[in-house]
Amino acid sequence: MAGTSIKKNFEQIKEKIERAALGSKESARDITLVAVSKKQEVAKVNQAIQDCGHLDFGENYVQEWQEKHIQVKQGQVPSNIRWHFIGALQSNKVKFVVGEVELIHSVDRESLVDEIQKQAAKKGLQQKILVQIDIANEETKGGVNEKNLPLLVKKIVDCENIKLCGFMAFPPLTEDENLARSYFSKCRTLFEFWQEKLGCSDFTILSMGTSSDFEWALAEGANMVRIGSSLFGERT
Repeated sequence: MAGTSIKKNFEQIKEKIERAALGSKESARDITLVAVSKKQEVAKVNQAIQDCGHLDFGENYVQEWQEKHIQVKQGQVPSNIRWHFIGALQSNKVKFVVGEVELIHSVDRESLVDEIQKQAAKKGLQQKILVQIDIANEETKGGVNEKNLPLLVKKIVDCENIKLCGFMAFPPLTEDENLARSYFSKCRTLFEFWQEKLGCSDFTILSMGTSSDFEWALAEGANMVRIGSSLFGERT
C-alpha cells in the first residue's frame, strides 16, 4: 500500500472520529486513536509516523512487537513512538513489555497483576494498565467478568508499581448497532461507577471500538479506539 493511501485512510478515520465525537461527551481532541499495527510491516508504521504524525500503535503478540521494537532501538523507527500492548499477555512474557510499552490494555487476572507488579518493582517504575472487561461473558475471550471485577481492581490499586488507568472492552462483533451499543453502554456504566468509586485522577481511559464498530463505541462514551485494517489495509 502506498504511503499516500495510508495518509488518506488516517484522514478519513479521523474525520469519522470527529463526527462521532459530536454525538458524545468527548471532543475529538480527547479521543486517542491506537493504530493496530499487528501483522503489518514496519514500513507501514513508519509511513503512518512520517506522513500522518501518528505515534500510538497497538500490538498483540510479544515476539512480533519485540522485532519492531528492536528496529526502534536501531533508529529505523522514531524513538518517541508510544506502544500499546492490546493482546492476551502470558505471565512469562510480562518481563519483556513492562517499562517498554505506554499501556497494557489486557490485564484480566490476578496472576498477571502479580507478575506486572513484580517486574515493574524490579525496574523501579510504575506500569500503566487497563483492565479488560468480559462484558458479554464469552468464555473463549479474555477479560474479567463483572462478578470478579471488584477483587481484581482492589488487588491492582494495592500495587505500588501499577497505575490503573481505566478499562478496555472487546465485545462480540455484530452488525446489529443496537446490540453493539448495549455492550458499549454497559461497559461505560461500569467505567463511570469505578471512576467515581476510586476517585482517582489517573482513571480516565475507556478503550472500546475497532474498525467495524468504533463510531458506535464513541457514541457510547469511549475515549480510545483501536483501529487496524481500516488504516493499514489487509494484514500480511
